[in-house]
Amino acid sequence: MNRNGHTAVEAALVSFIIPGGGQYLLGDRERGIWIFFAIVVGGAILTLLVTGMPSNAYSQKSMWMMLTYLFLFCAWIAQVADAYKRGRRAEEAGTAGRPEDNRKA
Repeated sequence: MNRNGHTAVEAALVSFIIPGGGQYLLGDRERGIWIFFAIVVGGAILTLLVTGMPSNAYSQKSMWMMLTYLFLFCAWIAQVADAYKRGRRAEEAGTAGRPEDNRKA
């Protein structure tokens, strides 16, 4: 546990539920907000683009939908791992809550 009371596991769990939430919890608020918008808004836009494809291209549409969700899943897992890694680094250095120290990844 670091000085603001949050552990790396807590940061990863929050990021698991809310994309970017773990980074926000650890004090890197700007990074957390960017991650949230990249995954949530970007995912919504990609989904709308794919669902707007003509229905006669069903096999292509399903392939693009699968690739879209695969990309979003990978981004989601990466940001959970990033929150955990930043939390561990902050625990070891005792710097959680100070974004200038958490941005050195």
